Amino acid sequence: MKQKQILLFTFLMLMLLAGNAVHAQEATPEPGTPQENECNPGGALYREENQDGCPTEWYWKAGWYLAAVNNGRISRDDVPDEFTSVLPPPDTSDDSTDPDNIPEPPIGTCWFLANIFGYRYIGPINTLGNLDLYVTGDCPDGDHINGRTLALILAPSEADALDICATLGTVDYVEPFSNQVYLAPEHSYLCYVL
Repeated sequence: MKQKQILLFTFLMLMLLAGNAVHAQEATPEPGTPQENECNPGGALYREENQDGCPTEWYWKAGWYLAAVNNGRISRDDVPDEFTSVLPPPDTSDDSTDPDNIPEPPIGTCWFLANIFGYRYIGPINTLGNLDLYVTGDCPDGDHINGRTLALILAPSEADALDICATLGTVDYVEPFSNQVYLAPEHSYLCYVL
């Protein structure tokens, strides 16, 4: 009888250990996938024109944090401030097209365009000159160009952004901010005035 109990106990322990091993394998993303790092092919930060998928070490680190948040390995609160600009905005409402529910990016947030340009949000939203523009992509350490004729607009649609832009001066053009930078805030547009 004692042998059967020992055998049963050993069998149960082996099953428990096997279950833990399978769970650990499921929680560890496969290397080279977007679940491991968003800089890998198919990831949000991956760009084919970059040899390794992302232009700098900063992006690789940011890609790891973004993948970890997307997969639930860490929470948004665990991401260092240096990398929060790559996180999508938190879902604050069930109707994100309501102008009153579009979250404003934090002052000082930087976005990059392929390490060529950097945009830094200086606020307030929907006002002319609320973005600083940096050449060489290093925001805020690059060469600064004043963005006096440029505005970051948050609006439910491009048509609404055009209407807001028209209140700031003679509109040159309006385009989705995502045409310029990685991970632009949802419902964000660049307004250029003459």
